[in-house]
Amino acid sequence: AIPYLQAYIHSGQEKYRKSVFANLIKACNHAHNKSAGLQAAKMAVASYADDFNLVSSAVNFCIDNEDDVNLQYFVAKALELKPEDETLLNIQGKLYEDAREYEKSLQIYTRLLQAHPNALDVAKHMAIGYYNLGVMSYTERYREMATLKVVGFKDRKIAALLVGQNLWLSAVGILIGLPFGMGVLAYMLKTMASEY
Repeated sequence: AIPYLQAYIHSGQEKYRKSVFANLIKACNHAHNKSAGLQAAKMAVASYADDFNLVSSAVNFCIDNEDDVNLQYFVAKALELKPEDETLLNIQGKLYEDAREYEKSLQIYTRLLQAHPNALDVAKHMAIGYYNLGVMSYTERYREMATLKVVGFKDRKIAALLVGQNLWLSAVGILIGLPFGMGVLAYMLKTMASEY
């Protein structure tokens, strides 16, 4: 069926072109013909960028063939058509995680968590993202300390710098946080006093 469908696409006829593209992508998927299917998916999306069903067929083709590089492209196209589609957002977040773009994945999962505050899977992915950001931050700090050692700083001096930084950050946090917290507490007591 693939050669006949390809011949129809190349004939230039428009009458059934969309459905032929969709069937060609499916046929290539079933025949495990990745290159022809990918070519058909790209042509279909280029020809009918506003047809969500064709873009969705391309997304499914890439998922079935484990093609994350092209999947990223097609998911981005699909999200242009349906920016709030939760399935697409989940796929996008997972692709960002796999590419180690944790800040982008956290943005996606934050949107999903706002829509579903009790979603355990979304919370799990957010925890993974924050953990990985922390590990990356630690790795960067470790490199900074290694650079200081190379320049000639002793371990005690580096430790003193780190403790000093932490003390200053804590002091600033307390100075800002205490008045803010007291203000919030006063507001809560004032608005909820009548209930108790």
